[in-house]
Amino acid sequence: MKEPTIQKILVPIDFSKMSIQAIETAKRLAHRFGATVHLAHIHQFAYPAEFMGPVLSARHLPKSFEDYRAEQLTEELKTVASKSGLSAREQTYLRTGASAFDEICRLAQELPADLIVMPTHGHTGLKHVFLGSTAERVVQHSPCPVFVVRQRKRKSEPGRVFTADTILVPVDFSECSLDGLNYAISFASRFGTNSSPRHSPGSIHRRRLRL
Repeated sequence: MKEPTIQKILVPIDFSKMSIQAIETAKRLAHRFGATVHLAHIHQFAYPAEFMGPVLSARHLPKSFEDYRAEQLTEELKTVASKSGLSAREQTYLRTGASAFDEICRLAQELPADLIVMPTHGHTGLKHVFLGSTAERVVQHSPCPVFVVRQRKRKSEPGRVFTADTILVPVDFSECSLDGLNYAISFASRFGTNSSPRHSPGSIHRRRLRL
C-alpha cells in the first residue's frame, strides 16, 4: 500500500501552552515525513482586557486598533516560529475572520496542507475560545486529515523520538470510514505501529488520529 504523502503540516495556534506543544508534535511528524511545518493564528477582533491601544501622536495619524493589534500578533507569531526553529517569514500566517474553523480550512486548502495538527483545547474562559470551540469543526470540514493532540500527562524526555504505538480506527463499513482505515494503515506503516479497526454503531465518519 502506498504511504501517505505529507509535505506541508499546518498548526493553528492561539499561543496557549497546548497549542505550543502541538508545534513540537508537528515537528516530529515533519521529521518522519520530510515535511515543513506552518503556523497560523486566526484573529477575531475580540480585545483582551489587558490590551493597550497605540499612543496618539500629534505628528502621526493613529492606526486603527485592528491594524495595531494585527501587527502585535504578527510579531508574536514570528517569535513563536523562531523559537520553534521555523521560518518567521515563510511559515507563519495571520488570518482574520468571524469563523476560525473556516479560516483554518481555507488556509489548509490554499497552502495546500497535507495534515493539520492541533490540540483539543487552547485557552479557556470567555476571552479565549479559539481552539477549544474550533477543533471539532476543523475535523468535520478540513480538506485534509487532522491529527488531534491531547494534553501530555507527563513531559517528554529531551531528544526522545516521536512514536505512535497504536492507532485506533472506528469504522462502520461506510466508504468514508474505510478510507480512514486505509489512511491509518498507510500512516502506521511509517511508524511500525499496530492499526486496530473497531466497529461501533454511529461511529465518527471522518479521519482523525488522536494522541
